[in-house]
Amino acid sequence: MKSSGTSTYERLIDAAAELFATQGYDATTTRQIAAKAGSSLSTIQAHFQSKELLYRAVLERASDKFYSTNAPVLDEIDALDKKGILRGEVAWDKIAELTGQIVEWAFNDEFYYEIKVINIEYLRMQKGGKSLNSVFRLYETLELLFERYTGRENEPWMQMLSFTVISTAFDSANYRNVLSQLTGLDMELQENRREVKSFLKNYLLTSLRANLEQYR
Repeated sequence: MKSSGTSTYERLIDAAAELFATQGYDATTTRQIAAKAGSSLSTIQAHFQSKELLYRAVLERASDKFYSTNAPVLDEIDALDKKGILRGEVAWDKIAELTGQIVEWAFNDEFYYEIKVINIEYLRMQKGGKSLNSVFRLYETLELLFERYTGRENEPWMQMLSFTVISTAFDSANYRNVLSQLTGLDMELQENRREVKSFLKNYLLTSLRANLEQYR
């Protein structure tokens, strides 16, 4: 847990994020969260009113972290597009940069529980849900880059391709134990993680280039 200097609010969110990520939403109780945070059920009630609202606070923080990490490159892409120069190889360079950043984010231990919570929300999300706006901005930015690179607009394959990139990165990071079993690599070792990230980036970019070239 966090040090005693961390606010009660943050300790509750930290505890909830870990438990939601490792046990799932339904299996996690507010009693467990309170115990892990060194707090009480009444304190959870005072800050969040319910487990659902605490879960939403965890999800909002996860989404905010995701956005703040990726905001610089997203803003740069917007600026290039406004200047009218986001096309061809300029667009491809940004596809490569953003894809690499997604992979790095997914494998960053600082965001380990956030990635898992985001995946849980995908499974729980209702049609039209807006609880992952920051993540969906990433989908939209990839789609924009695909449009600018190919010169085509608003085609269903773009949405499917952006989903494939992000879900592949997130799933690979979430199932490290499976990767360890399949590859024989200890995923706790940094050098092995670097090897996996390098392979994943190359795989995604090679697949992206091949798919995008079909539509140019």
